[in-house]
Amino acid sequence: MSSIYGLMQDRPLLISQFLTYAEAYHGGREIVSRDGDGNEFHYDYRQAARRARQLAKALIRLGIKPGDRVATLAASHHRHFEMFYGVSGFGAVLHTVNPRLHDDQLVYICEHAEDRILFLDPEFLPLVARIAPRLTCIEHFVLLGDSDEIPADCPLPLNDYESMLACFDDDFAWPDFDERTASSLCYTSGTTGNPKGVLYSHRSTSLHAFAICQNAAMGLSCLDALMPIAPMYHANAWSLPYLGPMLGAKLVLPGRRLDAESLHGLIEREQVSFCAAVPTIFISLLDYLERSGKRIDSLRKATIGGTAVPPDMIKLLRDKYGCFVAQVWGMTELSPLGTMTTLTHAVASLPEPERLRFLALQGRVQFGLEIKLLDDAGQRVAHDGTTPGAMWVRGPWAAAGYFKNEGGPVLDGEGWMPTGDVGTINPEGYLRITDRMKDMIKSGGEWISSVDLENAAYAMPEVRLAAAVAVHHPRWDERPLLVLQLHPGASLDKETVRHQLAGRFAKWWLPDDVVFIDDMPMTATGKIRKADLRSRFADHLSQAGLLETAG
Repeated sequence: MSSIYGLMQDRPLLISQFLTYAEAYHGGREIVSRDGDGNEFHYDYRQAARRARQLAKALIRLGIKPGDRVATLAASHHRHFEMFYGVSGFGAVLHTVNPRLHDDQLVYICEHAEDRILFLDPEFLPLVARIAPRLTCIEHFVLLGDSDEIPADCPLPLNDYESMLACFDDDFAWPDFDERTASSLCYTSGTTGNPKGVLYSHRSTSLHAFAICQNAAMGLSCLDALMPIAPMYHANAWSLPYLGPMLGAKLVLPGRRLDAESLHGLIEREQVSFCAAVPTIFISLLDYLERSGKRIDSLRKATIGGTAVPPDMIKLLRDKYGCFVAQVWGMTELSPLGTMTTLTHAVASLPEPERLRFLALQGRVQFGLEIKLLDDAGQRVAHDGTTPGAMWVRGPWAAAGYFKNEGGPVLDGEGWMPTGDVGTINPEGYLRITDRMKDMIKSGGEWISSVDLENAAYAMPEVRLAAAVAVHHPRWDERPLLVLQLHPGASLDKETVRHQLAGRFAKWWLPDDVVFIDDMPMTATGKIRKADLRSRFADHLSQAGLLETAG
């Protein structure tokens, strides 16, 4: 039986269309950008679109061709935003590099990607000067600023962004090409082995943007003022550089000053209605609000993800500040949207305590993405809300593999990709992450969820950051250790912690010790670096003389 095709226009989905639309229909909508010195720059989508076309002409003149990689070491500001379009718009690949990585990882990533040009913020000049001799593929270094910001003793052959754009007009038409063409490249954090590149396409990025802005997810419109606190080098700032122009929403770019006082000032001054960040950002922001007595009344919604969001944070933001938290689970390989905690009709009608229980989960599976849970034998487990399984995903914005086939094939025979997470899905479709595979604690053959122990610790008002990690035990193989960082001025003793946990967990789940530290080690994307804690405290029980009673 032959197929019959619909009689519809076959136009490719291309990233350039987002900015073209904003220029035509929301041209005067404001973009606010803050630089490293705290200075603010205001312009609009019409001006940004012109500058993006100038950038495209400049790159083409430098010999950049479709498929070539162009790297950035930059915070979230207007020049970096323009690169999302000026690079990808004519078919080149934007490679946003995380400047917080170790020198060796930065060199590896740039060399592996074969970046031809590196654009960098002034603050990263010392970093780039240090690693430049090892960057054999880089042909040009461009400062994201003007000529006045280039030091007289600059050790690099450096051009500046503003002078480069000034050499070209904006008479440029974005080309059409296959929507499956690569658009941007982000590398995973590399917690095990070298980082791996996730190569997004114009099609995957467009479909991801359509999905993430709908009411079932972020629920955004042209009436919003969006602030991506998650940096542009972190999974493309969770799609906000695309959502702003696609919707015609105001865009507020905070630069590198992500301290609580600076963020609060921007939120209030620019009337930010939506932002996206990891939990540690909101921990600091809430600390500041509680100390100062200030408010964030314009902020009506926040997407928080990266790690599980403490239920008390969700409740405090909603009840005291009127901000609804849409918790998100995702990963670089998912562009990054996987699930978001929004209400279904059935959950919305539940009593308040029950409704809050659902909002504390990691979210509902979004249309376009599929998730399956597998047990140790590779068999599917029921979506009953209690049976955990290894999570696998597939969908049009999920990775099919890694750049240059690093790590080999990743998909199973049906096209599913393993996530490395373990979770449950309840009958209403809400996901609960029980742990990362590498973070679960296996004691005497039984699994203990580090996430559950951490969430219980976060319920204690004195706790600022919490991490439950596995430490060595000669009899049980692994036992849980709870590592806590308290709020400034707070006091808490380990017996009080254990007593509060005892009311929630079986005895064998209780941590064998509680350790208080002044500074929690953090990853380059704002997550707790559990690998460092596992290494630091691997032999803690024996060193502390706790083996006789442990377990």
